[in-house]
Amino acid sequence: RQAMEALATEQVAGLVPEEAPDVSLVRYPEDVEDQLVAAVLYGYTAHPLRQVQERVRKLSHEEKMRVIDEYLKRRGKHDQPLRALEHLTYTFDILVDFGAFRDIQRHRMATQTPQELGPVHGYSTPPEIVRYDLLPTYEACMARAQEAYRVIATGFPREAQYVLPLAFRKRVLFTWNLREIFHFVQLRSAKQGHISYRHIAQQVFKEVERVHPLLAKYIRVDLDDYALARL
Repeated sequence: RQAMEALATEQVAGLVPEEAPDVSLVRYPEDVEDQLVAAVLYGYTAHPLRQVQERVRKLSHEEKMRVIDEYLKRRGKHDQPLRALEHLTYTFDILVDFGAFRDIQRHRMATQTPQELGPVHGYSTPPEIVRYDLLPTYEACMARAQEAYRVIATGFPREAQYVLPLAFRKRVLFTWNLREIFHFVQLRSAKQGHISYRHIAQQVFKEVERVHPLLAKYIRVDLDDYALARL
């Protein structure tokens, strides 16, 4: 680990972390319709995948969407997304406060590559802090935590993470299959969720919708904001 940390530091020397959206879709399947239709049809045939794929490539867009719609439209309120969606994977670069990360990381059907927690990305400020005129006190506490981190990190950089409040933000790379995205977005965007991870779930949905709108329409998502949700 120490050798890799030293090598990584050497390779990115001089690079300043750029501003980036909280959620960035960095990799996704290009031929998503063909992949999904082939995976769906494969389970109902006796043919090898290569042969199914060749036939799918000859289908019209309307014929492909007919297969996808038939496969997804009958899911009931309590039904889990169907398994063929697992053949499609998406990778997201996510910037999130540590409190919300502790909930998001519980979605284990994923490959997670987290960066260590530190003050470099700042911290989240709950709207209630501003609403009730607590911002000066809040910022003073965060400044003290950052100073404590810097002091401890000079000798114990890994242990220094523990002094930072849960509002401090970190980056993590998530690779999810589409079935897990269906589940994650529906669960974590729900009204009763915490504002921090609701925001992440909503942005994950919007990123999928941006590149694959015809699939995103089957994802159950709550994009509304609420005055009173989980604190």
